[in-house]
Amino acid sequence: MPRGLCFLCNRTVGGNDVPSWSKPEVAEVYGFLRRHAALIVHFSGTPKGAGSDFEHMYPADLENVIALGALGGVSCSVVRPGDEFAGQDANATGCIGVVLGLRDKNSLVAADPHDCGSYVENGVRKAPERNLTADDLEVSLTKRPSGSYNEWVMRDYIILGIFAAPPFRVSKLEVPKYPADMPDYLKDQTPVPSFTSVCPAELVATFPRHSLFSAYMGELVRLSGEGIVPCDHATIYTIP
Repeated sequence: MPRGLCFLCNRTVGGNDVPSWSKPEVAEVYGFLRRHAALIVHFSGTPKGAGSDFEHMYPADLENVIALGALGGVSCSVVRPGDEFAGQDANATGCIGVVLGLRDKNSLVAADPHDCGSYVENGVRKAPERNLTADDLEVSLTKRPSGSYNEWVMRDYIILGIFAAPPFRVSKLEVPKYPADMPDYLKDQTPVPSFTSVCPAELVATFPRHSLFSAYMGELVRLSGEGIVPCDHATIYTIP
């Protein structure tokens, strides 16, 4: 294509050029996360969020992300020990999710203290992209609305583990439970979205190849066969 001014970003593009954005380096992002003992997590939504067609329910939704089936874009929240993971004041859209890292600085598409304005197009999570600074990262966590969650949109991510917090609730498709005295002809056997809780042992069995992280008494921990083990954040996000 001929060189010219892109009407979307006011940058010169042409030939094989694409609009470029200023983003913090990976080391800067990881340093921010370390200061707050925070993790970038794509949660299995409870309930499923905007754009969901219920094609992937737990654990298939997380397995798809782990299998790199969502490299084009996925919605995440940055969370830290002490956050709430259930109820109206939750700081995330779920309790169980995949911990993600950056392959390079362009892995971070957008960051917002509440909503990036992300949307799903052809199965890919997208968001309006812009320049990001270290201050934007800080604001996305420290300026979250009270009793709400932030949003980071990630693409071309790497997998660092699984995060799970009480009450370990997930959305699944299940046939409704009916009263024993209800006639069979009134019982619809079509599965519908519902909530259920899984125990840590089930999580270990479901994701045996991945470290399982959680938050306990305001600290970041690892869940293992030996129980709760203290976790050094630096072992998760290794600063290049």
